Amino acid sequence: MGSTNHTTKRKKKFFRRNRLGIAAFVVLLIGVVCGGLQYSDFVSRTIYKESVSHLTEVFHQSNNLLSELADKNLTYLHMWSEYLTNTSDESEIREYIDKAQEEAGFLSFYFL
Repeated sequence: MGSTNHTTKRKKKFFRRNRLGIAAFVVLLIGVVCGGLQYSDFVSRTIYKESVSHLTEVFHQSNNLLSELADKNLTYLHMWSEYLTNTSDESEIREYIDKAQEEAGFLSFYFL
């Protein structure tokens, strides 16, 4: 009977002494978990912003290139339209298109 009472007292003393250590460990653990969550949120937002920035840049560049290409093609069409409207012979039109194709570096013409 005396040994069980002694063991219980020893356990109570152990927990009383280490109560501050256990509380410090719990606070440290909560701090690490909260810090990890904040860091994860920060990294997710940063990656999202960078991805949006890069995609926007790529879309702007491709838009500029396509606009330049379309403008160049429209310029060619306007230059050639006067000759093509005044010419009625198909062979002359074909010769003119072949010549223009070589000068401009086009591979094919598509008329819509």
